Amino acid sequence: MFDLLKSFYDNDGINIPCERQFYPYWEWEDWQAGIYAGSEQLEKIQNARQMLLKPNCFYENCNIVISQWPKSTLHRLTNPYINRKAWIGHSAAFFYCGANKASTRAAYLSLSLDKRKIANQVAGKAITEYLLKTVTNKGIVKKQLRLWE
Repeated sequence: MFDLLKSFYDNDGINIPCERQFYPYWEWEDWQAGIYAGSEQLEKIQNARQMLLKPNCFYENCNIVISQWPKSTLHRLTNPYINRKAWIGHSAAFFYCGANKASTRAAYLSLSLDKRKIANQVAGKAITEYLLKTVTNKGIVKKQLRLWE
């Protein structure tokens, strides 16, 4: 049963079991920076799109997010029930060009399916590397549930 629920909720294909870590929203660096405020802006959409189309640039900005926003990163990337690839994409675009969540979402939706797949692979790589490092260094490995006991 647990495996069925886990696969249902694991929406981004990243299967690194770890304990969720929590921070209150007022401590999230992304929230403090204003990433969730405002509406779409054409210039920001275009700039975010350019970043998403350059895998090396996107990957570099994902790593900037990880280093500059430790609480937001730990809170978001240890949560398998959200779209972690979207979160790191929004955050990377914010560092790249100041694009908020709405502008980055519009930029992503303007990409072809093939380009979206590449962007998702880049985001997945950055998230996987972070989780492998974090799980090891912080000792937050998820305890395996044994439902039959």
